[in-house]
Amino acid sequence: MRASVPGSLPALLLALLLGPTSSHAAPRVVEAWVAWGSASGLSLSPGGPDQLAQGPEQLAVGPDGVPWLFDPVQGEVVPLAADGGAHRSFPVRHCSDLLVVDDGLLVLDHSARTLTLWSPQGVALDSIELPALVPTHVGLAVDGDRVLARDPFGNLHPVGVLDGGLRKEDGPLEEVGTGVRWREGMLSTEGLQLSLPDALRASGQRFGDWLIVDEVRSDEGPLVVERTAWHVPTGQSVALPVRDRAYAPRGDAAALPDGGLLVLVPWDDGLSLIEVQP
Repeated sequence: MRASVPGSLPALLLALLLGPTSSHAAPRVVEAWVAWGSASGLSLSPGGPDQLAQGPEQLAVGPDGVPWLFDPVQGEVVPLAADGGAHRSFPVRHCSDLLVVDDGLLVLDHSARTLTLWSPQGVALDSIELPALVPTHVGLAVDGDRVLARDPFGNLHPVGVLDGGLRKEDGPLEEVGTGVRWREGMLSTEGLQLSLPDALRASGQRFGDWLIVDEVRSDEGPLVVERTAWHVPTGQSVALPVRDRAYAPRGDAAALPDGGLLVLVPWDDGLSLIEVQP
């Protein structure tokens, strides 16, 4: 059935609702479509045999529900908002992760080992240098006024403090927790443990009450990747689409203020913004 899409996602088309499958209603899915080009302000570099395609990535959503994306083709952080005044695109050279906080937007550049706080109007407010870490920082999280950087294994390290601006965390680099662990066919996070005996490998990333799981399977044929969104409090899940070709722009996800999940999936001619609600 057709359904309307919130105003924070303008000019979007498709909607699909899924019905209940158990004592808990299955997560509800609404898919919205944005085409490449001047209308959306988003770009795609198709790539070829020797290079990766590039398209919007690093999705973040603020308390007002406005999604922000990093467009690596144009080198800009772009809001998908209709007002055009309170939210403005701004130039960023590299963006390894993007996070909306009360004071603005945090942009992580792991190649330069910097973390910068930007205003929604595109003004760089503060920047700090991150400590050297092997493996490098690849993501961001916030715990109160502390900014945490995530390594590729899901371990979290405090790197900054938000106190009306952004300042460097004092004291030694320490591990303060982990979001997801994969070991011997089991994927676990706080509140949920999954048995995935048929997966060659699996990885997961936590977004609020949601866990997105990527499973790699073979079944004596080509490798297949399956992506699933799990609602941790209820244990319910819904399958998510996966790019089926190599050299594809990677997507991202973000928790929504109302407890839902927003997932970005780039395609050849545009991108899907998939809203999942418990």
